[in-house]
Amino acid sequence: MNNPFHITIKELNYNEAPTIFNRFSMIDSIKDFTMDIQSGRIYGVIGGLGLGGWLLSYLLAGKGMDYKSSSSITMNQKSISSSDMRNISCYIGEGVAEYPYGKKYFCPFLKKRITVKDQINQGIKTSNNKYSVQQICELFELSVRADRPLEANGIEVWRASIAIGFAFQKALFCAPWLEAQWFPYLLNAYNKRFFSILKAHGSAVLLPVSHEKYVQDIADEIVYLKDHFIGYC
Repeated sequence: MNNPFHITIKELNYNEAPTIFNRFSMIDSIKDFTMDIQSGRIYGVIGGLGLGGWLLSYLLAGKGMDYKSSSSITMNQKSISSSDMRNISCYIGEGVAEYPYGKKYFCPFLKKRITVKDQINQGIKTSNNKYSVQQICELFELSVRADRPLEANGIEVWRASIAIGFAFQKALFCAPWLEAQWFPYLLNAYNKRFFSILKAHGSAVLLPVSHEKYVQDIADEIVYLKDHFIGYC
């Protein structure tokens, strides 16, 4: 179980282009946004394309700006840096900062690509996770693709990245903007139960979508982003 935490976001204003898989990106903007995030809860972050849902997950995964000097994001009433957030977060799809997605990591001496199972094993050792590699693979129903590198997992990259984050006992799991390409897979009835596993182990989950109907059966709390006009120079 993860230690309880409380992240406070207060009047956050920021613009950036979050990315996923080093391929997909868009301009996103969040304005005057306030939210509390507590461990062991699933949050549906509701807003249209470009209103900050993806950007929020991106920032809380420790990507983008280093906001240590900002009072907009704190944890347990203390200032926190993007580096601190990378230590506690899993960016769903890309996994954990310890093994960035798409990097050509090799096992020393063995000269082979590091697989999902290798990453899970390292997470268990790093965090003293009580689960074994086999148990985590079974818990998240990973197929033989777990014997491949994360970036070679096709559609299972989503579930595999969650399993890696679970192995590292990450406290916060942040999903990118899921619509429309990845939405039918990650938020179908079958896969939603894996988010419940994270919740049961004390992690918080952020799911940015355009409408509450997509997450109302799993979210403990629905948070709405402010509608605003994004101007360009």
